[in-house]
Amino acid sequence: MEMANGLGPTFRPLPSTGESPLAKRMQTQLKQLQSLPSPDEIKKEKDRNKIGMLLMRLEMLKAMLKYASPQQLKALAREIKEIAQELAALAKQAGSTSRATDHREGLVQPQVEGTPEPAEAASVAPTQPPSASATGDVELRALLELAKERLQEVMDLLRTRAAELDRESKRDLKEAEEALGELTRGLDATPRGDSFYDSLGQIGSTALGGGVGLVSVDV
Repeated sequence: MEMANGLGPTFRPLPSTGESPLAKRMQTQLKQLQSLPSPDEIKKEKDRNKIGMLLMRLEMLKAMLKYASPQQLKALAREIKEIAQELAALAKQAGSTSRATDHREGLVQPQVEGTPEPAEAASVAPTQPPSASATGDVELRALLELAKERLQEVMDLLRTRAAELDRESKRDLKEAEEALGELTRGLDATPRGDSFYDSLGQIGSTALGGGVGLVSVDV
């Protein structure tokens, strides 16, 4: 502290000691929060895990159908119907989520004066990496496509034993076919993406953990 021209004391600012521990801690916590997956990404991860479990169950049903008794066929037909309906619901939900995500991210940008056309922009601007949400959509679609193939195989096998099905089991098979149609329509509404076939080929070894051998597929 010094006297300034006899007018009173003046105070010199204290030397800066850098960022406070509290500020550093808050920044660290903020970065941790930012790195957490969004609720949408968490939901898609749960859906992928669920589809993986249904895929493994379809493989088990496929093996059981070959040697099941007529009474066992009744229970298997009911389970096939339930799996088909679950997959159809997941596909419908995935399509709705994808459309909502596209709207939020503003995938269609308005053209303004001086802005290059899309073809020109592609030649001068670097390709933007897909968002985590878009990547999750592609992976989810790959799993649903694979599940659709497995479901179709199981239903075809059940049809070969149609003569052994009672009225209720035949109704279950019909409802499973209807759900398969809904699954197909749901898939039409989900994004395919450039890396779709890569995801489909690798899905058995990356998304299903212990079920690698059961659901691997070459595309």
